[in-house]
Order: sequence, then C-alpha cells, then structure tokens
Amino acid sequence: MTSTIRPSHKRFLIVFNPLPNKRRKQKLQRVILRLKQAGHDWQLCPTDESYGANKHYFDHNLAEFTDVIVLGGDGTFNLVVNLVQGFDVNVGLIPAGTGNDFARAWYGSKHKDMAHILDVVLGHHVESISLGRCEFDHVRDSESGQSVRYFHNVAGTGFDAALAESMRNQKGMFQSLSYLTAAVRHIPFYKEPHCEIAIGDYEYAYKNLITVFANSRFFGNGMHVAPHADPNSSNLAIVRVEKYPIWTKLALIGKLLMGTHTTSKRVHLTSTEAPIRIRTAGLLLESDGEYIGKSPCRVSIAKNSLLLKR
Repeated sequence: MTSTIRPSHKRFLIVFNPLPNKRRKQKLQRVILRLKQAGHDWQLCPTDESYGANKHYFDHNLAEFTDVIVLGGDGTFNLVVNLVQGFDVNVGLIPAGTGNDFARAWYGSKHKDMAHILDVVLGHHVESISLGRCEFDHVRDSESGQSVRYFHNVAGTGFDAALAESMRNQKGMFQSLSYLTAAVRHIPFYKEPHCEIAIGDYEYAYKNLITVFANSRFFGNGMHVAPHADPNSSNLAIVRVEKYPIWTKLALIGKLLMGTHTTSKRVHLTSTEAPIRIRTAGLLLESDGEYIGKSPCRVSIAKNSLLLKR
C-alpha cells in the first residue's frame, strides 16, 4: 500500500450515470454544494452508453483535472478505472448504484455515511491500489473493442457472466431486481460449460458453475464471494465452483450470502500473483457486473494502477 498527500489546488471531474435516479441526484447536489463552499473548480461528466465516446472524452480532457469523483455503482466505477489508466489523477468513489460492492469493502462500516465519504473524496489522502487486468487473445471478442479491460472488484466466467450478458440490453427491466433475485430465477436452468484454465504452472479442467478472479471481497450486492481478497495486496483471489447438482445450486446462493461457501467440497480457493490463462474459447466473461466479452484471455494483477481516496 502506498499513501500519498497531494497539493491543495484541485480541479474535479464529476462522473455520473445520467439515468434518472432521485437518490443519486440528491448526492450529486451535496457534492456540488461542498465544492462550491470550498471554492474548487469542477465540471460534470455524464457517462455515455458508448464506451468509445467516454474514452474519447477522457483521452482529450482528463489532463485538465487533478481529481475524479465517481458518483455511481460498480459499473460506473469500472468504466472510470479503465479510462484513467495512463493519467496521474486521484479518484474518489461515492457509492450511488445498486450493489456498491467495492465501496462496501473499501469504506467498511462507513460505506453509507455520506458525510464521511464527502470528506474523503474532497480530501488529499490517496492509496495506490492494485487492479485486475483481463487481456483478450482476440480484440473481436471484446465487447468494448479494447484489448485490455481492468477491474476493481471481481471478474468472472460462468453463471455470473451469463447473467451479465443476458441483462446487458435489458437493464431497465431488471433495475428493480437485486442480483440475488435475478440469480435465483436463472441459476436452476444454467448448464455448466467445460472450462480449462491455467494458474501459473497448474492446469485445471472442470465443468464450471462460476469462477471468479477477485480484487475485493463482495459481489452481487453483498455476497461474500472472496473473503480473502484485498485490493491493497499484490494477489488476485480465485474462487472456482464446479458443477453442482440442480437441487443444491440454490443452497450455494445462500452460502455465498453468508460467506460459508468456502467449506464446500466443490468450491476451491486460492490466491496468486501468477498470470492466469482461460484457455477455453467462447466462455462468457464479466467484469464488475458488466458483460465484457468472451475467452480466451489472460487475467493478471496490475500493481499500483489506481490512486484511490480513502
């Protein structure tokens, strides 16, 4: 972990999802009020549905800003951590999404304390954290058209990726549903594909229910998928879950909620600094809850990739 104190003069870029949301609007108003009171310069940046449009804006404008405030959930935060790569800019996160899984781990018991979080994102203290990195073998398999996608929280292949892919063009339909509700509705019908991955020098072949590469502890709106994951470390936590009988799949969801899945026979946990290869072609991939494309790909840890306020 690296801690840094930055100079006091700041110019903020506030990135937010422009879809109507009363709570997010209220938080945005509080941010703007604090910035005005402190006399800081700031500019609003609503996200675009096109990844390319967002990238174009950041590439041409981000150098003007010292700090980025992300007002959103894990999907918006994922977009920003990808777009700030290569820039020397501080990032502050204000959770304003559905799951807010990374914020849940990052801020701990204060992840709903807006007054505390405002002090953090407007402050000077940053930590240099690791990110996960997914590099596609073929750019054509990448949903965004980018060969590399970073993730702050969890990337995965299996049931979670299939759910993300099915929801990518129907988010309006699912906005009122939690990840848990959607999972319970779909998991009994999921057919586990054959999966071959290499973790360092070790090879694994199995029928895959879900395999996640975790940089933080939670996913799916509070499920304790990787209790041993830590973005301040130099490792990715890996959780592999093999095919389950249909009558026990739903029980696994309950175990994920409680963090007790780690004792199950079909659940395998490890952590590694070594690169990971997903060899099987055509497996769906998700990153921080967003569908990002298909394997084959290489997953690795990118040390000191984000300057994040805490």
